[in-house]
Amino acid sequence: MTATALEDVLAAAPGGFHLFHDLGGFRNVAGHGYGPISPGINIDHLVLTGAGYAIVNAKGCGAGMLAVAPGNIGILVKPDGAERRQPWLDSRVDYAAAGVVIRLTGLLGIVAFVVPRETTIHPSIGNARALTGGCLIMNTGDLRDGELLSSLQPEVARGYLPARST
Repeated sequence: MTATALEDVLAAAPGGFHLFHDLGGFRNVAGHGYGPISPGINIDHLVLTGAGYAIVNAKGCGAGMLAVAPGNIGILVKPDGAERRQPWLDSRVDYAAAGVVIRLTGLLGIVAFVVPRETTIHPSIGNARALTGGCLIMNTGDLRDGELLSSLQPEVARGYLPARST
């Protein structure tokens, strides 16, 4: 679902974008003045532009509300009130993915998590360890509405892609 949404959004967008799916097997990646890393990670989707990148990780958490519970534990509160842990919200592994892309391209960029349209996002999500440092979280509806593309624009980008002065 995320792959299709990305393909549709990028096909309709002005400018040059390159989209890659399911990248992995990174070993001893070095470059652009950084030493080698071998993070053993998978990148679901990578969008490259001439000025930056977006790592997009799809999270199929299902219907419910993503939140951060006491103790900074990521959870999904299902429609029936049951809570299910979301360990990916408690991890910073996506920073390793950013390290790989920076070493390969020399570009700066952003990390975004995309959840299903039926997943809502509670304001407490800003406390999730995975989102520290400016990572984005959106549902597939927000992705289709252009949230990722607007974040790739240098004037409004957050996280790894610093704003440019005009």
